[in-house]
Amino acid sequence: MYEFLYNNLIENKADISICGRFVNYDDGRELTQYKTGIKKVMNNVDGLIALNSFKYFDMSACDKLYEKSLFNDIKFPYGLKCEDYYTMYKLFDKSRIIVYESKPMYHYYQREGSISRNKIMDTAFIDASKSQVEYFNEYHPELMYVAYTSYVFANIAHFNRFLKYNIECNEEIKLELKREVKKYLKYVLKNPNISRFKKVQALIFSKNINLYKFIKSKV
Repeated sequence: MYEFLYNNLIENKADISICGRFVNYDDGRELTQYKTGIKKVMNNVDGLIALNSFKYFDMSACDKLYEKSLFNDIKFPYGLKCEDYYTMYKLFDKSRIIVYESKPMYHYYQREGSISRNKIMDTAFIDASKSQVEYFNEYHPELMYVAYTSYVFANIAHFNRFLKYNIECNEEIKLELKREVKKYLKYVLKNPNISRFKKVQALIFSKNINLYKFIKSKV
């Protein structure tokens, strides 16, 4: 895998090289997470948009190879969950060229009971998303719609964890999540980089969480 990423890094004179990945589960299933047959060479702005589009790759650091100088003044935050989320957008913004080839090379093992996959209902993912909103507000105000879209789905992802682990989400939390999604829904609906499915998902969530919960249980 790293030879593949390194060759792409060198051939494209890139700062970050990204590959596709398999997702492996405890029950033996192996799935390809994103579409294959795609290659993109991006600048920092296009990379930031792709990082938040839910189409090609995500905030995980594990399927990427980096020019080491990117880390001269960027560090993973100590003691915080979702440390990748706090860091990836900074690395992408600092990059001149980012190359992505969707050939699955990395095996991403989904282990229940890990730090990020357990029944502890904290707001780490939402907090990390807020940090990106603050960063974009300072350095990329033209991309605020991208940051707000990511923030909307961070709130939805938090609710999805309650559903996944069959934990009752109290009404106060439901109202807060719904309020945040509804507040920034317009950015999702106008975002040309988000799929129709994701837009419908956010729209239903903002209108009726119980309907969203019902649909989610049937999918």
